[in-house]
Amino acid sequence: MNTDPSRIEAELNQVSSAVQRYVHAGLSHPETIQQEIKDLLDQIAQRRESLEDDLRSTQTALAECEAQFDIDADGNIHRPDCSFYYEQLREIRSNLAKIARLPDLVDRAERRFGSAGQSYQHTMNQVGRSAVTWLAERITSLQQFNAVSSSDLPEESAVRLNLPPPTFSTIIQTVKTKQAGSEGHGTLYNKSRQTFLRSLVDNPDQPHYVRGWLRQELNRMDRIANARRLGSNPPGGNPYRLRGVPGLDVGHIIAGWDHPSNFRLELTSMNRARPSIAKRLKLSPEYY
Repeated sequence: MNTDPSRIEAELNQVSSAVQRYVHAGLSHPETIQQEIKDLLDQIAQRRESLEDDLRSTQTALAECEAQFDIDADGNIHRPDCSFYYEQLREIRSNLAKIARLPDLVDRAERRFGSAGQSYQHTMNQVGRSAVTWLAERITSLQQFNAVSSSDLPEESAVRLNLPPPTFSTIIQTVKTKQAGSEGHGTLYNKSRQTFLRSLVDNPDQPHYVRGWLRQELNRMDRIANARRLGSNPPGGNPYRLRGVPGLDVGHIIAGWDHPSNFRLELTSMNRARPSIAKRLKLSPEYY
């Protein structure tokens, strides 16, 4: 087997640690936002008190200004210009009116956040934790499988590719599929399988017959597309999917994880015999 089990186990442990950190951050994030909302409301209340103090002091200053007057030699009364205080009062009252609306806006935003936050926390609690559990089960199964002597297992043909690593979203999608009780190969498997097969076309590590078959499949799909466009009779086969290489199956390295980097080419006989081998070795049902 060309795959290094210890390397796979180490990578899975790294992914599991990353998911756990993601879940922890996701669960603490709503609490941080709630504290920020509380701090904002406190700041609004302090600002309102400050404006009310300014209002009272400006009203007092205006009253003192209006109470002042002078009488000239002709007996005319002259009062000071108090327009500055009137302008200050107008501005303070305008700001108080705006401040008075802010708590209601914050409250409505908090209610909307609360609804979204509950859904977010549910995802973190349920799907996120399930992803961690699922990864732990895969690691345990891999350790159990590695503990079996290689002499107990038939030889197989396997290929490890340098494809992009699985993302958190692909792990979550796999977990959701398992939670829904899906059986057999679904959309995610078929899409990942096609990506895997296409990655083999120009892979120099692949045997000539593997690359030749897949190039032939790509040509077949092109001929179908051209025939349909010209209205002629197209060749047979699925027009959208590459067919597998005869005698070889696209199998999982870690059972149940539908990602191109987790696939390998192996002998059809080996892949079909795996359930009976797993049962004989008393491995996890995930290998059945």
